[in-house]
Amino acid sequence: MAITNENRLLWEQRFRERKEQGLTIAEWCRQNGFTENQYYYWCKRINKLNQTTDTNGISFAEITPVQFPDGASKAAVGTRPDFRLCFKDMQFYIPSGFQTADLAGLVSVLRSL
Repeated sequence: MAITNENRLLWEQRFRERKEQGLTIAEWCRQNGFTENQYYYWCKRINKLNQTTDTNGISFAEITPVQFPDGASKAAVGTRPDFRLCFKDMQFYIPSGFQTADLAGLVSVLRSL
């Protein structure tokens, strides 16, 4: 059975939440209506998928927030972007009004490079 991106994201979120809550796997499973076998099944699937993804040369882009000098406003600085996206040897300046769907599309294209 192929893992969907939706299931992958859902379980990765569940793994993070369990860690953030400081619960053991058994405690988290009881509280959320899962068996430990289900938890470990998804853990193994996600880890295996992440290992496969890593060996295919796909990496995450680094996002660096742009800091304005003290006392400077956006208007005073001009149309400087709110953050810079660096990927391989490319840099993209992203304004605060950039739509999240468009940003997701950009990241998707970058991943395919």
